Amino acid sequence: MPFADIDGFRVYFEEHGQGDPVVLVAGLGADCAAWALQTEYLARFYRVIVFDNPGVGQTTGPGPNTS
Repeated sequence: MPFADIDGFRVYFEEHGQGDPVVLVAGLGADCAAWALQTEYLARFYRVIVFDNPGVGQTTGPGPNTS
C-alpha cells in the first residue's frame, strides 16, 4: 500500500492509469473511495491520483483516527 510521510502523518494514496496527472481531492471527511467511478473512467486517459484526507480512511492526522 502506498503511503507518503508528510509532517509526521502517513497519507494513504493511490495512482491509476498513465499520462498527465490529475489529482482528485475529496471533501472533508471523505476517503479516496469517494472518487471510485470518476477514477475508473479518468484512468483511461490520465494518471489519476487520489488520497484519504487527514484522519480519514488509512491516513493518520487530526480527526477520528489519530493513531
